[in-house]
Amino acid sequence: MADESKPVTLDELKREVIEGRNLVIKTDNLLKTLHAELKQVGKHQEEFERRQWRSSAVAYGIFAALASGGALLWANARMDGTEAERGRLERQVADLQVAVDTLKSDGSAARAASAQAADAYRMMTVLPGDERLKGVDQLAKLDLTRVTALERKALEDRAEALRREVGAAALERGRAAYKRNDYAAAVVDLGRYQAMSPSAEQGLELDSMMGVSLNQLRRHKEAVPLLTRAVREDRKRKGRDWSMLLLAQSLEISGEPERALEVAREAIGQYPESEYLPQLKSRVSSAKRALSDGGVPDSPPAVPEPN
Repeated sequence: MADESKPVTLDELKREVIEGRNLVIKTDNLLKTLHAELKQVGKHQEEFERRQWRSSAVAYGIFAALASGGALLWANARMDGTEAERGRLERQVADLQVAVDTLKSDGSAARAASAQAADAYRMMTVLPGDERLKGVDQLAKLDLTRVTALERKALEDRAEALRREVGAAALERGRAAYKRNDYAAAVVDLGRYQAMSPSAEQGLELDSMMGVSLNQLRRHKEAVPLLTRAVREDRKRKGRDWSMLLLAQSLEISGEPERALEVAREAIGQYPESEYLPQLKSRVSSAKRALSDGGVPDSPPAVPEPN
């Protein structure tokens, strides 16, 4: 009790005032420090928000770029697919156009062939006497693959009937012209009969006479297939060596010296006693020269047909 009632001295008051003032100063300093720290935290927060905003912007940009790239790639893929489909359709249209043009061309050719077939049939039917052979000439020029099966059958039947009726006369005229060396007339008459689908035996005879006639008329390219058939398919025919001589000649003049050499050598080997042996040897020499220098010799004088 004595201590509580003891009076406070001036020094104690000063000390307490000083301590209070120090406490206030310390508190003020703490408040200032806290304020500075709050400002620093605010700055950090603002910097963090700015970084976050930039990161978001970059992320959105990257996402937008990826989305745009993906959309562009998808669009390019669709465009490539569309272009490929367009190219396929264009090629299909071009193919169809070619097919249509081909069908139109075939149709026009078929109509023209049908018209020619009708003319040939009319000539073989209504013209008098040997004038009907004009229809045979027309038939020889006709492409029968362009006509219908019915038209082809009608033409073949009519040609067969005409062959039996007047073809024999044409054949005899052709043979007579051939024997008197009138090769131009022989080609005309024999050609008419040949268009009438003769028998196989008559066909070989016609090939031989037509080939010889064409050779003598210097129509060598036309003579080659006829003489070739006659020589290859009728090996026992009299005068085959002579036909082989003419075939070698026509081949060489037609620009086939290698085949001409082969035919001439074959004839020499098969007919060593042939009366045309000198001419065949001459053909061998001529063909060799043509092979060596690429030249085409002139046609030699016609060789008389054996009796």
